[in-house]
This record gives sequence, C-alpha cells and structure tokens, in this order.
Amino acid sequence: MWSLIELKSGELISGGIDGSLRRWRDSKPIGAAIPTGQSAVRSLIELKSGELISAGDDGSLRRWRVGKPVGAAIPTGQGSVLSLIERSSGELISGGMDGSLRLWRDGRPVGTAIPTGQVNVWSLIERSSGELISGGGDGSLRRWRDSKPVGAAIPTLQGTVFSLIELKSGELISGGIDGSLRRWRDGKPVGDAIPTGQGTVLGLVMLKSGELISAGSDGTLRSFLMPHMAIREACRELQEHPVLLSPMTPAERTARKTCLKHGFLKDR
Repeated sequence: MWSLIELKSGELISGGIDGSLRRWRDSKPIGAAIPTGQSAVRSLIELKSGELISAGDDGSLRRWRVGKPVGAAIPTGQGSVLSLIERSSGELISGGMDGSLRLWRDGRPVGTAIPTGQVNVWSLIERSSGELISGGGDGSLRRWRDSKPVGAAIPTLQGTVFSLIELKSGELISGGIDGSLRRWRDGKPVGDAIPTGQGTVLGLVMLKSGELISAGSDGTLRSFLMPHMAIREACRELQEHPVLLSPMTPAERTARKTCLKHGFLKDR
C-alpha cells in the first residue's frame, strides 16, 4: 500500500499500488476494494466535509463520497501526485513528482507551481503553527511559510522521505526509504533512527488512541508505542502500587513526579 489515513469514524483507508482504496476496521478489511482508475494511489486525505481526496500516479486528484467518485478527475500537471494536504484555510496543497507544490481551491489551481528543489515532494504536512514541511526525494525536509522556504533544507539521512507526521508534542516523525523512523524537534534529530523492518516506510498515521501506525512497502502495518504512551501505560499499570503511592527511593519519587506531571496519576 502507498497511503494510509484514519477517518473521523475510526476506520482506516488504504490506497494501493494497484490503484484501489480499501477500508479497514480492527485490522480486517471491510467490503471489496474500490478501484480509482488513478494507477497507484500515492496520497489520501479526508476533508473537513467528510469527503475523501485521492492523489494518483496518473497525476490526478479525485473526490469520493461514501465509496463513490464525485465529479471528474482533476489533472494537476505535476506528473504523479505524491502528497496532498488540506490546509486549515480549506485550500489543498499537492506535492508532485516534478518537485513542485501547487495550491488548489474549489478544484482549481491557485497561482503558479512552487519549485521546492527537493527532486520530488513525497510527503507534506501543515504544522499546528501554520508552517508547511515537505519531505523530498533528495532525503531532505524543508519548511515553508507563505509559499516561501524558511531556512535551509534539513538532511534526514533516510534517503527519500516518504512519510511525515507531527505529534501532539510538536515533534515530527519521518519515514524513510531505508525503512527507518526518525524523530525531529526544532529541526534536529531526537535519538537514533528506529528500524521498522518493513522495507520503505510509505505511510504514517497517529491513531486517536495515541498509537503510531506505519505502512511498509512489504504490505504490512506496524504499531509503535511512542514515549508518552509508554509513560502513560506504565503509570496506569502502577497507579495502585506502593512505588507510586508511597515512593521511598529517588528513582521511585522521580517516577511518581513524572506520572503526575503528565496527568497520568492523581495526587492524593
């Protein structure tokens, strides 16, 4: 699969190399695959309206409602459409095989294509701050504000950056052609690269539960427990244990303080 999103309903939708969409619930497929006619489905988003937009290898965008296409395919002129987001303003931004970004409103392009200098734009997100981050075929991350680059490109050492998300903490997670995940804070890597064993990491999605799901070129999905989740689970598991209720050692007092700080333990 090339793309993966979680719907507001909690279902997952995957976009395939075979050009199909598939619905998933509890790790099981729902119904039959839905053909898009777009060759590979490189990117998927759910709009605020509830409609889906699929971006295809044929360079088109397609709208979907309840599993059926809405209107005609929209050509982008970018070669394959590799990434797609809906901005908080309601505009769409697509990232192309030609290395460009394009803005869209009501199915029509806004302005001219924006060159990124990243060879191809494989991943794209809007941060909570309003900045855009693009992940490139040259292995870099780039920041954008008002359609202009901010600072220098950030090398990831992951080869092509196929997937990218922002965590609630503000950290970024990038997924690479080398099969690794990398955490980023303020433009700098946090810790070591995390191997997934999935081949290329084609998609990343953060579930409402807080789990990180990666989609690999080997056709698998993997679940990762992020640091804040690991802390939460540990605090919940030990919430009635003397270690947290009546800490005696410096390590136990630190553990209690951490659980209280993150709101995973009630002070008594």
